[in-house]
Amino acid sequence: MRLGRASDAAAPKCALRPDLCADIRGRAPAHADGSSSPRPSAEQPSTCFVSRAPPLPSPSRPSQIIGTLEEVHMPQNGINHPGVTALAQAFAINPLLRIINLNDNTFTEKGAVAMAQTLKTLRQVEVINFGDCLVRSKGAVAIADAVRGGLPKLKELNLSFCEIKRDAALAVAEAVADKAELEKLDLNGNILGEEGCEQLQEVLDGFSMATVLASLSDDEGDEEEEEDEDDDEGEEEEEEDDEEDEEDEEEEEEEPQPRGEGSPTPPRSILDSDSGEPASALSSPPPADVSTFLAFPSPEKLLRLGPKSSVLIAQQTDTSDPEKVVSAFLKVSSVFKDEATVRTAVQDAVDALMKKAFGSSSFNANAFLTSLLIHMGLLKSEDKIKAIANLYGPLMALNHMVQQDYFPKALAPLLLAFVTKPNGALESCSFARHSLLQTLHKV
Repeated sequence: MRLGRASDAAAPKCALRPDLCADIRGRAPAHADGSSSPRPSAEQPSTCFVSRAPPLPSPSRPSQIIGTLEEVHMPQNGINHPGVTALAQAFAINPLLRIINLNDNTFTEKGAVAMAQTLKTLRQVEVINFGDCLVRSKGAVAIADAVRGGLPKLKELNLSFCEIKRDAALAVAEAVADKAELEKLDLNGNILGEEGCEQLQEVLDGFSMATVLASLSDDEGDEEEEEDEDDDEGEEEEEEDDEEDEEDEEEEEEEPQPRGEGSPTPPRSILDSDSGEPASALSSPPPADVSTFLAFPSPEKLLRLGPKSSVLIAQQTDTSDPEKVVSAFLKVSSVFKDEATVRTAVQDAVDALMKKAFGSSSFNANAFLTSLLIHMGLLKSEDKIKAIANLYGPLMALNHMVQQDYFPKALAPLLLAFVTKPNGALESCSFARHSLLQTLHKV
């Protein structure tokens, strides 16, 4: 169903016109008789927008109703990242959206990040088709973050042919771990390589979700050197032990890194350091696992650190440096989930970290809070520090932290002042924001 065109709207410098976004933000669809006036909701239980080309002008005017779209199908519309960003803003006020099909448009990283921010606010989405949209690795990681933190009804996620590399694809796979209704994950046609495809399968196998992964037959492969290494490793598994030793020595000369003796060394990957395999346990002490978590945080990695995770993270962090404490706090809180085990693990880690920091007489608590506000995008900085995309986890962690005895109560008024200010990122996390505000008023 095509929706009407807003009058007197200036066209932006992208393929998507603002009248289209105005339609998606809540305009009543045109009826069969040509009128565009709103009708009772009982006659229109759902609204679907379909466009395979720029829509034709229509004399209808926008109504004042709230967006009621449930499906948006706009494949092959030539929409670039400013248009995708405009669509994301429109989707944000259509909370009933179930299906989003923007296949074969040009998101780039910028559009993907903007769309991911909106996905965090939507709870009814079942199908996401961003195939052939060039979200690339950065965009895929942002989308993975959105999936990890929400979208409980997700059934299908299509990020095929998007120039996504191995680590980003693995982040997407880890993000769907708790999506009980997921039926299909399509990452075909990306840049994973043979090893990356195997690792992707292993990750989903670990979640008992191997069947949801679509074919990877059109994978574009990794870089040439990595492909050669994969071929060599495959040959080593088929040859005799003495031939394996000779090839291992040749590879050590080409790439001088410590190798195990006896059996072939498992492929080097982020999976090996977290899998609990004997080789990893022998070669990587717990601090290395903490480093891996801090480099690529996820709820699963935090839980794998075990009951001493909070102590290990606090030990690994230089709590004399407010910037390093802020970095660790944000990485830990970024994996916050309402699931009890994850929530408790995050809160314990925050307690250990911040109790150690605030307990030091040399720690500058004001510098910590200032830096934290800057990284959360609540305070401007001359250094042009990029704010984090999702504030839900940090806000929930702060809500816990400010209630603890170790938290300096003198910081509460300053934090309250900045959380109260109007801010788009805060508004997208309204529940977490209101919870923190209520707590701060009681401190």
